Amino acid sequence: MEFVRTHIWILPLCLSPFLFLAFYLLMKRRKRRKEEEEMIQLKRRDEALSEALRNPLVKPSRNGGENAMEITWDEKALNKAKGKATLMIELVEMSGYSRRKYIFHANEPIRIGSAPENRLSLPREGVAKVHCEIFMKGREACVRSAPKVKTLLRRGGTSTLVGPEGVYLKNGDHIQAGVADIQFRLFNA
Repeated sequence: MEFVRTHIWILPLCLSPFLFLAFYLLMKRRKRRKEEEEMIQLKRRDEALSEALRNPLVKPSRNGGENAMEITWDEKALNKAKGKATLMIELVEMSGYSRRKYIFHANEPIRIGSAPENRLSLPREGVAKVHCEIFMKGREACVRSAPKVKTLLRRGGTSTLVGPEGVYLKNGDHIQAGVADIQFRLFNA
């Protein structure tokens, strides 16, 4: 009994590795569970986006369900495109936690800027009132920057400064207008 009283400090010392191991395993399990929840949430968003793209006139869910992202359809483009295949332009604004998808008819130029009269209005930091314009040249899309405005085109690992004369676009290109990052895609509908 005397030994236990004088050497009581040994007990916490012996138990500390076990407590540390239990804490480590618990934190690892929490991290794995959080990653699984994020993957499930991303899968739900992808499924909701696919459903929204198949049927753009679906109303947002009112039962508290999660919508994939905001999708804006150009109504004039939909009315013109009924019954015949046509070129469409999909622009996806990428931000840290959300994506906004915009779909336009390719025959009309798409002016991008912070002013509300633009075809794509992005009131974001660094976006000029009229920042850039996407237009068709034959069956290829081009982007041109407004004068005295800095617009970048990112393709893969390279970046190109876009001038007023214009640059041809490829699917997957990113247009940087101020803090707005817009991914481009041209498709037949």
